[in-house]
Amino acid sequence: MTLDSALIIRVNIQESHGIFYADSPDLLGLHICGDTQEKTCSTVIRAVKALFKHNRQMDVEVIPATEDQNSFPRMTGPCQQFVVHRAAA
Repeated sequence: MTLDSALIIRVNIQESHGIFYADSPDLLGLHICGDTQEKTCSTVIRAVKALFKHNRQMDVEVIPATEDQNSFPRMTGPCQQFVVHRAAA
Protein backbone atom coordinates (compact mmCIF):
# COMPACT_ATOMS: atom_id res chain seq x y z
CA MET A 1 0.00 0.00 0.00
CA THR A 2 1.36 3.40 -0.94
CA LEU A 3 0.35 6.89 0.05
CA ASP A 4 -0.95 7.74 -3.44
CA SER A 5 -3.40 4.80 -3.33
CA ALA A 6 -4.79 5.71 0.07
CA LEU A 7 -7.09 8.31 1.54
CA ILE A 8 -6.45 9.76 4.99
CA ILE A 9 -9.56 10.84 6.84
CA ARG A 10 -9.60 12.93 10.00
CA VAL A 11 -11.95 12.04 12.84
CA ASN A 12 -12.54 14.34 15.80
CA ILE A 13 -13.17 12.39 19.00
CA GLN A 14 -14.32 14.23 22.11
CA GLU A 15 -15.39 12.99 25.53
CA SER A 16 -18.30 14.49 27.42
CA HIS A 17 -19.83 13.06 30.62
CA GLY A 18 -18.27 9.63 30.05
CA ILE A 19 -19.42 9.28 26.42
CA PHE A 20 -17.09 9.62 23.43
CA TYR A 21 -18.41 11.40 20.33
CA ALA A 22 -16.80 11.24 16.88
CA ASP A 23 -17.39 13.16 13.67
CA SER A 24 -15.35 13.80 10.56
CA PRO A 25 -14.76 16.97 8.57
CA ASP A 26 -13.81 14.69 5.65
CA LEU A 27 -16.91 12.45 5.69
CA LEU A 28 -19.96 14.60 6.29
CA GLY A 29 -22.70 12.68 8.06
CA LEU A 30 -20.33 10.50 10.07
CA HIS A 31 -21.44 10.83 13.69
CA ILE A 32 -20.53 8.06 16.15
CA CYS A 33 -20.68 7.67 19.92
CA GLY A 34 -19.35 5.03 22.28
CA ASP A 35 -18.54 4.16 25.89
CA THR A 36 -14.76 4.22 25.35
CA GLN A 37 -12.40 5.79 22.84
CA GLU A 38 -11.41 2.32 21.59
CA LYS A 39 -15.04 1.28 20.98
CA THR A 40 -15.74 4.57 19.26
CA CYS A 41 -12.72 4.12 16.95
CA SER A 42 -13.81 0.55 16.18
CA THR A 43 -17.28 1.78 15.26
CA VAL A 44 -15.77 4.52 13.08
CA ILE A 45 -13.83 1.86 11.16
CA ARG A 46 -16.98 -0.22 10.58
CA ALA A 47 -18.96 2.87 9.53
CA VAL A 48 -16.31 4.00 7.03
CA LYS A 49 -16.23 0.52 5.48
CA ALA A 50 -20.03 0.56 5.18
CA LEU A 51 -20.06 4.05 3.63
CA PHE A 52 -17.58 3.06 0.94
CA LYS A 53 -19.35 -0.23 0.22
CA HIS A 54 -22.73 1.48 -0.10
CA ASN A 55 -21.74 4.70 -1.90
CA ARG A 56 -18.78 3.59 -4.00
CA GLN A 57 -19.53 -0.12 -4.39
CA MET A 58 -16.08 -1.14 -3.17
CA ASP A 59 -14.60 -2.94 -0.22
CA VAL A 60 -11.96 -1.01 1.69
CA GLU A 61 -9.56 -1.62 4.55
CA VAL A 62 -9.41 1.02 7.28
CA ILE A 63 -6.55 1.28 9.76
CA PRO A 64 -5.48 3.98 12.21
CA ALA A 65 -2.84 6.11 10.45
CA THR A 66 -0.61 5.89 13.51
CA GLU A 67 -0.03 2.16 12.87
CA ASP A 68 2.23 2.95 9.90
CA GLN A 69 3.83 6.32 10.61
CA ASN A 70 6.58 5.79 8.04
CA SER A 71 4.11 5.68 5.15
CA PHE A 72 1.45 8.13 6.30
CA PRO A 73 2.28 11.61 7.58
CA ARG A 74 0.46 12.89 10.63
CA MET A 75 -1.83 15.83 10.03
CA THR A 76 -1.87 18.49 12.66
CA GLY A 77 -4.84 19.11 14.91
CA PRO A 78 -6.82 17.42 17.66
CA CYS A 79 -7.99 14.41 15.68
CA GLN A 80 -7.46 10.74 15.03
CA GLN A 81 -6.49 9.76 11.49
CA PHE A 82 -7.51 6.68 9.58
CA VAL A 83 -6.09 5.35 6.34
CA VAL A 84 -8.62 4.02 3.83
CA HIS A 85 -7.45 1.91 0.89
CA ARG A 86 -9.03 -0.54 -1.52
CA ALA A 87 -9.17 -4.06 -0.10
CA ALA A 88 -7.25 -6.79 -1.85
CA ALA A 89 -9.50 -8.86 -4.09
